[in-house]
Amino acid sequence: MGKKQAIPYTTVYNIYSLNRILQIWLKEIKCAQKMSLFILTGAGISAPSGLCTFRDDKDGFWKRYDSDIVSHARTRKTKEHYQFTNMYRKLVSECEPNAAHRWIANLQRKFGDKVQLYTTNVDDLHEMAGSKVIHLHGCVNSIRCDSCDYKTSVGLSYKLNNNDELCHKGCSLHGRMRNDVVLFDEELPESYSTLLKDLQSSPENSIFLVIGTSLGIYSWDLVRIRGTKIFVNTDAEICKHFDPCFHEVICGDISKKEVIETVEKLLKL
Repeated sequence: MGKKQAIPYTTVYNIYSLNRILQIWLKEIKCAQKMSLFILTGAGISAPSGLCTFRDDKDGFWKRYDSDIVSHARTRKTKEHYQFTNMYRKLVSECEPNAAHRWIANLQRKFGDKVQLYTTNVDDLHEMAGSKVIHLHGCVNSIRCDSCDYKTSVGLSYKLNNNDELCHKGCSLHGRMRNDVVLFDEELPESYSTLLKDLQSSPENSIFLVIGTSLGIYSWDLVRIRGTKIFVNTDAEICKHFDPCFHEVICGDISKKEVIETVEKLLKL
């Protein structure tokens, strides 16, 4: 019997190296499969469409209207509330999605469920662009029962008035249909808890992209989440405020091609 030849050390080393490389690749592939992009948008993303924001110091809605009168829980059944809501519905109906809305819709078409979209906006421009979106503050194109929470889409031409219709589902609680928008001093919907749960359970290589919102009441909960955090806003002061809390802060209009390209580089798309 011939002498058994030993496997050269270099071959053993190469096999070991290849095995290590494969393990790293497999780990990266598994991480990539788990990775998610969470996007949260605010009124700033709809501003280029012609819909002014609510909190802008120059021409925001709350500079021209008293939110305690037109958008507060205790004034929900007043004439002023219905007039403001119908006025806002008309404004939304005259707007079209802009490049930023379309860009996010394209991301969802390309990457599917890996791109989760949430918005504090009550307009429907994301839906018009083709996105699947979760509204944190409700949406003006739908109404819901004030007792059983049954919700239905009615479109933007629907006129609200102080003679609320009985529940369209005919619930046993004899509820009435109301505007499906969260007003001041009302509890946040379950969708907010869903957002926090999704973010807190997401893998560390996930990305949280915030566009066109000052975050307001959400700021403390959201800046503590893990993963890479990117903030985009046109307001330099707001950007400066959040600079220590985010990995990347971009002061610019997300509907502009150059800003979208900057964000895509950060996302490595």
